[in-house]
Amino acid sequence: MERIDLISLGTPSTPLWNAGKSISAQFDLWSIIEATESLMDSSHGAIVFLGKDLIVKEGEIEEIIRNDQAISVWYDERATHPSGAPRVTQLLSPGIYFNLPLTSAGFSIWNISLDCLVIKKEVIHALGFLNPSFTTVEGAMVDWIYRLLYGGALMEPVEFLQGNSIEPKTSNRLTVADEFRYIKNRLGKKWLLWSLFRYSWGGLTPWGEAWKSFNRVTKEGNIKVPIPLKHDHWRTAPLQKTSYRISIIIPTVERYSYLVTALNQLMLQTILPYEVIIIDQTPLADRKPELFDGYEKIGLRYFSMDKSGQCRSRNLGLLESSGDYILFIDDDVEVKPDLLEQHIRCIEYFKADVSCGVCDEVDAGAIPYDYTFIRHSDVFPTNNGMVKRSTLEKSGLFDMAFDHGQRADGDIGARVYKTGARLILNPEIRVLHHRAPRGGLRKHKVRKVTYSSSRKYITHIRMPHATELYLNNQHFTKQEQREYVLLSLLGMFSIRGNIIKRAVKFCYALIMIPFVIYEIRKRKRIVSHMNLNYPQIPQWS
Repeated sequence: MERIDLISLGTPSTPLWNAGKSISAQFDLWSIIEATESLMDSSHGAIVFLGKDLIVKEGEIEEIIRNDQAISVWYDERATHPSGAPRVTQLLSPGIYFNLPLTSAGFSIWNISLDCLVIKKEVIHALGFLNPSFTTVEGAMVDWIYRLLYGGALMEPVEFLQGNSIEPKTSNRLTVADEFRYIKNRLGKKWLLWSLFRYSWGGLTPWGEAWKSFNRVTKEGNIKVPIPLKHDHWRTAPLQKTSYRISIIIPTVERYSYLVTALNQLMLQTILPYEVIIIDQTPLADRKPELFDGYEKIGLRYFSMDKSGQCRSRNLGLLESSGDYILFIDDDVEVKPDLLEQHIRCIEYFKADVSCGVCDEVDAGAIPYDYTFIRHSDVFPTNNGMVKRSTLEKSGLFDMAFDHGQRADGDIGARVYKTGARLILNPEIRVLHHRAPRGGLRKHKVRKVTYSSSRKYITHIRMPHATELYLNNQHFTKQEQREYVLLSLLGMFSIRGNIIKRAVKFCYALIMIPFVIYEIRKRKRIVSHMNLNYPQIPQWS
């Protein structure tokens, strides 16, 4: 068994520890850093951080590390009391799952604390530890947690305390200087200017304090961006079962040629689906149910709906399904022969409730960097995602508020996340998305302008749809709702291209600001009316 060292924080004496070295340290930044560095004589093994007067079960920690295949960080959620996401993440990353409060026990990055934490030394070697340029332990922890999160370390709550409890954390509030350091490390110097504007002119902190902190942080050196951890063994891990009941839900609207291609590829899967449920919303005069004959091998079941809608169609498919796993894909994708097997392996190896793949989209360019490596997921993709049925049963079905609007997947994903589910993003699981020129949400006259097109075309202005604002209203704080809109306005000026193209885009966006503000206000009024009738979330029968 590899060595497991212990750092006891806030205690003058060194506790008895048989699994490795044992030292004590004061609960201040430099003491914690120095204590950790003194134990990094080996890249193998792990370090346990333990708060004052807390006791852990030594043998259980050894067993957890021995049985875990992935590169992980463990914490005992009973040892911490989350007080919400820090202000800095609400300002710069509004509307992401990691800011959500949980409705039940489960993974939350704000549960993680040095009060009771176990981390493999290889994670510290690869991604670093607390940054000594921060002025407080809290600021350095926020920075480090996000480095772990977006460096591919997988964090998991487990119980290894012996009936202990500690005083609740009262605040996740950082100093302004530490918030600016986090912003520079996470997003770069350009975002510091935006943050200076928001903190000072936005009334979040006095101008003098904001400028002083900004000026100090800009002169400091940059932290080296770590290379994400690699999870190399998930593809070759043995499967736990010989057969799996997988239901595939595919709504379709006027896309038969694409859909038939996808169905033929599902016939070649290394793990065949238990059933494929087609919900056909093509207009009656153009409907061709005979195209779906001959797919008995994959248990194809055909349903038609005269009234189209993405939520009502998927809800029908879910209620008719009987599989233990649900795979969501679109009708205009192409899939590889091992798609189902990859999702199953991801769920089993990483002990996930949801396996989130990615889409290679035709003419959309490369996917963002943060979506190129395995990590905890902040998306719930209904075009390439598998979820345990038992997980969906806790969250309910799709909210009918999104039936003809965007972000239905974001809403159900938020509800799934809040139940404590474990979502893993795995970009090695890919489908090719054609973005067919007709059908889908285009039938409802939405998604005419996408994030990608707004960065490509001068006249494309990406504004939040009414259902996006509704989603934020349902799940996120008032502060995050405001910041989401402000960042959308800031995004109007962004475009890829040469300096002339960027200058023209800037001038065009400047002219369009009054119209965009008027349109967003109109959409907010729509949300106010939506709140009177929604949410409408059917439950499993």
